[in-house]
Amino acid sequence: MATKAKRTRKNWNADKMIDRTVERIETANDFVCDTTEKFIVTGIKIGEQWQSLVQKSLNKGFKMADTQQDIMFNAIEGVGTQISAGYNRAKSMLTK
Repeated sequence: MATKAKRTRKNWNADKMIDRTVERIETANDFVCDTTEKFIVTGIKIGEQWQSLVQKSLNKGFKMADTQQDIMFNAIEGVGTQISAGYNRAKSMLTK
């Protein structure tokens, strides 16, 4: 083992080591920046898709609510008409 330590010390060059470290840090930094950019772009695209879906749902939901409201008012008018007709009919039957 002593020979390995001597060889390592013999071949040790501070400038080369610093250069390799800087290269590896730059590579890691580039990777992190690229990954972050992809993550953000993907998040924005998915957000746009969800926004579009929610917008469509709201538009259709408002149309559906409008239709349901019309149905409800028509039903209330129909019930009111039936009650009025039933009242008049019962009144005419009881007054004869």
